[in-house]
Amino acid sequence: MRFAGAVKLAAAGQVWTVAERVDRMMSLKQEHYATQGRAATANVFARRAAFEMVGLFDDTALSGGDMEWARRCMAQGVEQLYVPEVIVGHPARASMEAHVIKRRRILGAQIRNADPKKRWKYYIPRFKRFLLPSFGAMRIAFREPNISVSERFQMWLFLNKLRRVSAKEQMRLTWFKGKYERR
Repeated sequence: MRFAGAVKLAAAGQVWTVAERVDRMMSLKQEHYATQGRAATANVFARRAAFEMVGLFDDTALSGGDMEWARRCMAQGVEQLYVPEVIVGHPARASMEAHVIKRRRILGAQIRNADPKKRWKYYIPRFKRFLLPSFGAMRIAFREPNISVSERFQMWLFLNKLRRVSAKEQMRLTWFKGKYERR
């Protein structure tokens, strides 16, 4: 048996920064993950028998080891129960640099773990990421409650910058055979 609890992101100060708001909107959606049988390690626990049955987390994973472990659990029939009353506080990423590190780690893991027959897709970055603003990011920014229009546009600009970072990282890893980074 596995258990997943709620994760509540917290700001470093009294006022949420743009970076923290973006993290709150996009990260650690534990209730959503739990509906899919997954859970972020920020608030997951399991009986020893689950580890004995499916093994430990992959310590070589750049990112997503918790989700990979959850897939193995589901394949072996290890049930998961979502317990929203079990709440863990987690600091929100408070800077662009923290978001960039996460994006680079996740993209590196996706490329490294991609099916070799489909890896070619990563060699062709979507150039619209450099040229066009994301209207999907705008929808995300405009869902945030209780903030001004100016703050919504700041979030949108932040998300667009992250989009360009992802495209550049994709090229660095594929075209230039860059090193995958875990940090």
